[in-house]
Amino acid sequence: MKLSAISIDFSEILNYTDEYYARIPNEMAKSNHECDVAVNKTEDGYLRHYFHIVVGDVIHGLACLNYDHTLLGGHRVYIRHLSTIISNELPNALDLVCDYIWQEIPCDNIRVELYHVKDDETGKINVDNDIKLAYAGKGFRWKTLTNDPATGKRA
Repeated sequence: MKLSAISIDFSEILNYTDEYYARIPNEMAKSNHECDVAVNKTEDGYLRHYFHIVVGDVIHGLACLNYDHTLLGGHRVYIRHLSTIISNELPNALDLVCDYIWQEIPCDNIRVELYHVKDDETGKINVDNDIKLAYAGKGFRWKTLTNDPATGKRA
């Protein structure tokens, strides 16, 4: 598994991400920003990066990240989107992305927003457990919980 920079024009990135989202597991799509929001948030920062996660010659995932332009006095990278087409590949993809960030982008910390989704069986709203475990296994901790009154989403 390796990272490969996406080399398409910005005008094509929205169409590309929209088509890509149709291929990922539903839990993964619901846990990330909608594709247009992920792209807009990525474009709103500095040092924007779009990567394919590749196994052999086949694309298995997508990563979008940037510097957080709102942090004064430090450097923080935001993973705006990270997903894999096969769910159990997410921990390896997260390792690749974090290794890239720590080696190639001077920063103090890394942040990610994961959306809570409703469990159809229990009715509870939580982060998908497999996705949460992948991030927790890499040392991510939950610092802030936000509720968006306009969309009703929790991240």
